[in-house]
Amino acid sequence: MQDKERRSVLRAPISVPVVEQHRSDQQEVIAVNISEHGMYYRKPVHARSCQGEEVFLTFSLEEETQPIKVLGWVIEETINEDLIDTHVDFMFLPVQDEEKIRHFVTANGLYT
Repeated sequence: MQDKERRSVLRAPISVPVVEQHRSDQQEVIAVNISEHGMYYRKPVHARSCQGEEVFLTFSLEEETQPIKVLGWVIEETINEDLIDTHVDFMFLPVQDEEKIRHFVTANGLYT
């Protein structure tokens, strides 16, 4: 039931590069979808796992000139063949960035 509740938010498909930064390093990943609450992205299976860690994410939405920089909490990582599927909840998202994401998701989103 909890998974069903977590998934009952409006999400938008997206395919943009995201810089995932940790305390010691960073890597570029590809976003798959986004909501006001978080993001789902993929990275190569050999990439650093961040399960249960905080990460800084930097990305740009279509038609936006200023990148969004947000702290996220990696809530789940699963290996899917040669990729790691990563689900992140946003933490302390600035209001102006939340509004940008809300606008993007409303214009492009679907319930999943």
